[in-house]
Amino acid sequence: MSNKIIYHSRFGPPQDGGRGSNNTSFVQRSIDNLEELVRKLPEVVTEDIFRGFIGISKAISVSGGNGHSIAAKTNGSIVGWGLDGHGQATIPSGLAKITMVAAGGSFSLALCVDGLVSAWGYNGNNQTLVPEGLSKVKAVSAGGAHSLALLENGNVVAWGYNRHGQIDVPEGLVDVEAISAGVGHSLALTEDGKVAAWGWNHQGQTAVPDGLGRIVMIAAGYAHSLALVADGTIVGWGNDDFGQVSTPTGLGLVKTIAAGYHHSIALLEDGTVRGWGRNTHGQITIPHGLERVKAISC
Repeated sequence: MSNKIIYHSRFGPPQDGGRGSNNTSFVQRSIDNLEELVRKLPEVVTEDIFRGFIGISKAISVSGGNGHSIAAKTNGSIVGWGLDGHGQATIPSGLAKITMVAAGGSFSLALCVDGLVSAWGYNGNNQTLVPEGLSKVKAVSAGGAHSLALLENGNVVAWGYNRHGQIDVPEGLVDVEAISAGVGHSLALTEDGKVAAWGWNHQGQTAVPDGLGRIVMIAAGYAHSLALVADGTIVGWGNDDFGQVSTPTGLGLVKTIAAGYHHSIALLEDGTVRGWGRNTHGQITIPHGLERVKAISC
């Protein structure tokens, strides 16, 4: 079996201790020094279509950070692998019944079935310092050095690095149904299909275009943002130096989107994956034979 590992991360190439974004995918370019960079991913091949790759069985949530990845399984346990200089891939003891995970810039988040959040890894900007009393959480998202939590009542709570106002949740933001944390900006999707954005805007990543229509999914990258429209098309804004917001023509109906450091990927209704943008690390080179995909992360 090949010993290649496919990384999914919103951040740039792995730099332990650095800030990432939640959305970059790349293949480690040097397999020779793989062991000094990552811990081996458990060798459980889920289906024949993944022969030649290393995988995890029965995963319900996966997320890639700045050189590390974590996954939650159907039994509520978590596995982690990759760079671990701050313990971001070392799962704390006692965690159980986890329903969702989020990997950020050298830190990780986990959501328990009881609505409580656990965090571990690099804490230089209090990104793992979960606010006291935080409960009834239904979703989490980890950014470069900040964290977002979506509550059952539709409100958003944020903590961590705030140089660009990425944790300053807009006043009056309610009825939120989805969140996404980028490197230095944040996105929220409300029940009426509108997108709210705040934080770092040096490349227009929080300048939400007018007339988007009803949005059903959002994704925040390094300096760009994506939105999936109800009709299955994609709209992007922000930095486009590598074509990461220039959606390819002829994609067909899109089911899921993810935004990386300088690239974007989409899961199509037919279970295949397409990528566009920067490809210096093979982050948009989709593995041959990859099909029947259920979820993506970058």
